[in-house]
Amino acid sequence: MDRYLEKRRADIPALRSALAAEDYDSIRDKGHNLFGSGSAYGLDQISEIGSALEKTAKKRDSEKIGQLIEKLDTFVTNVHVV
Repeated sequence: MDRYLEKRRADIPALRSALAAEDYDSIRDKGHNLFGSGSAYGLDQISEIGSALEKTAKKRDSEKIGQLIEKLDTFVTNVHVV
């Protein structure tokens, strides 16, 4: 779990860079991967954010993508593994 969360934390700067470069394909792909992996670790919120990123990247909605990245950042920063 710690390793998974560490990788998700590393996704944040990559997503921000992709957004700055308007690389919506990379954002869509990352969102798809988050959607598929979050629930496997019992982290449904990551899956929900991933799904939203995937859908929003298809629409090229930069503002909403930025909000979702911040939401993911807040979640992975504050989640505590018990």
